Amino acid sequence: MQYKKLLPLSALALSLTPLMQQAEAAGFQLNEHSAAGLGRAFAGEAAMADDASVVARNPAAMSMLERPELTLVGTCVIPDVRVEGDISVANTNIMHLKEDKVAGKEYIPALYYVHPIDNQWALGFGIFSNFGLSTDYGKKSNITLAADESAITTVNFNPSLAYRLNDHFSFGLGLNALFIDASISSTFPQTIPAPLPAALSSKKVFKMDGDDWAYGWNMGVLWEVSDQTRIGLTYRSQIDTKIEGKVKSDINSQWHNKKGHVKLDMPEITELSIWQRLTDVTALHASVMRIGWSSLKEIAPKLKDGIAFDYKETLKWKDTWRYAVGVTHDLRPDLLLRAGVAYDETPTSDKYRTYRIPDTDRTWYTLGASWKISSEQKLDFGYAYLHGDTVDINQVQSPDIPGVGKIDLNYRSKVTRGNVQIFSVQYNHRF
Repeated sequence: MQYKKLLPLSALALSLTPLMQQAEAAGFQLNEHSAAGLGRAFAGEAAMADDASVVARNPAAMSMLERPELTLVGTCVIPDVRVEGDISVANTNIMHLKEDKVAGKEYIPALYYVHPIDNQWALGFGIFSNFGLSTDYGKKSNITLAADESAITTVNFNPSLAYRLNDHFSFGLGLNALFIDASISSTFPQTIPAPLPAALSSKKVFKMDGDDWAYGWNMGVLWEVSDQTRIGLTYRSQIDTKIEGKVKSDINSQWHNKKGHVKLDMPEITELSIWQRLTDVTALHASVMRIGWSSLKEIAPKLKDGIAFDYKETLKWKDTWRYAVGVTHDLRPDLLLRAGVAYDETPTSDKYRTYRIPDTDRTWYTLGASWKISSEQKLDFGYAYLHGDTVDINQVQSPDIPGVGKIDLNYRSKVTRGNVQIFSVQYNHRF
């Protein structure tokens, strides 16, 4: 990886990036900002102030924290994604496609701190991720020419400020410094069908690594309607990135060690949430989120010096919605229970779904708990099971292979499993 000179905080960013690679929400969005939120399927997040992780969802709600607070989060994502189908080469030869482990286990850390200045102002800071992706097809899958390894890692540094106008309204503003690291590759399979030369077996068509720093902003409003009802509204801006790096290739000397870039636009996110107390010990939470995935039309790396690069992946994604409902129940003074359900729309369709991002609609089922150790310390636990629909992948490629020419490839597959389990734990300390 060729890294540019980074900000002083980049050392921390680089230490976190290997852990922030597995997306489990629609597209390659990450929602794992807190274990507390996971337990209720992240329902009502923009109207909550459980702990300092509020920085990630609604900076305005920092105004509800009366003491300085530190929150540390660790999340483990265990995907179970299976793809099976076939590929026709030059409209004649048929090869079977199969990969039982498209993505591996990943870990997602996060850190937050909120410091109330007085009764009106509060400062906060968070280090977390909103987006990530990691897929890897084995050499025997016969899929590696379409998609070998794909990874997108982001680390967001988010300083925030909250202001309480009165007993009912608070406002928040945050700045986002986003570090993004990405890698994509294409490799010939071990078994080479005619008319391709057998010498191409396992040769790297290309691999491109790169990184970038990009910047955006977020804002939020919290309306405390009464002691029984809160409503939150938040917005995160689109962040446009230009990931620069180098290409390596075993088959094309014009590409090898050449500099290039790829543009990826991280979508805007809008969320509306409500928290409603039902009884003295039970509360209902609900959220609706809009994710602006239509900003992402294609993955099209370009090389410098006008060198032609024969690779482009059309996405044509659409904006999506996420709906969530959750409940919390105070079982006793030191133990709170949570549960939730959510529905996450995919931004893609059967026509444009790709092996790099074999995305599906997903339904979340979650459970969680909080254990109050003392007046200063609390532990949160969360678990989620995500069920993905069975969907089709229909992908056509015509790569121009040196010494061979253009070869027509027609992939037809199904994502027969797209399920995920998520385990999360967090520690909160009030000073």
